[in-house]
Amino acid sequence: MIGLIVEDSPPMQALLQEVLAAAFDDLVVETTASLSQARERLRALKLAGRAQQISVALIDIGLPDGSGLSLLEDLRQTAPAALRIVATVFDDDDSLLQAFGAGAQGYLLKDEPKERLVGRLRNVAKGEPAISPSLAHKILGHFVQHAAGVAGEPDEARLTARETEILRVIGRGLRVAEAASALGVSANTISGHVKAIYAKLGISTRAEAALEAARRRLV
Repeated sequence: MIGLIVEDSPPMQALLQEVLAAAFDDLVVETTASLSQARERLRALKLAGRAQQISVALIDIGLPDGSGLSLLEDLRQTAPAALRIVATVFDDDDSLLQAFGAGAQGYLLKDEPKERLVGRLRNVAKGEPAISPSLAHKILGHFVQHAAGVAGEPDEARLTARETEILRVIGRGLRVAEAASALGVSANTISGHVKAIYAKLGISTRAEAALEAARRRLV
């Protein structure tokens, strides 16, 4: 099986290689240092019929040529069985929620001790999520905030079929122009719907939209 690391810092690459090797048996670890390198490697593995051998991927957010979050959808399509885990130093709410909205299945902080990172990855085999505890508390807090209105959601918070469709695509990380292209409508139409969605749900950021999409099981 293959473990893929997408990380531009050589020292951190070496550390994450050690972490993966210690956490999983019989894993061939491959490293890439940018989005373009990672995508090229995915294409090569797909052409060789080996993409399904990717069992886990550790992906940094801040890469030289863009956000690692944009690679999550590529992985989901190319290697759907692979465990997609963000490994980063960013512990802010927006990064966390955008990551899960984009399809991450775990979120680890790279500044944790090596032994703890190994332990969190080993626990995946036991059905536990690969997520740093402090971040798990943040996620729980967000869900608790929204839980009160779930059971008796007022009429004004109920989305139309079109609004639900748009929440789905923006919850996956697509921006207005990308959502417009995906749905075959104008950017102005998407913007109008997004404003209505935000007003109905009482939210104001893309991170909150990603969380709401996840809560409604749209992503």
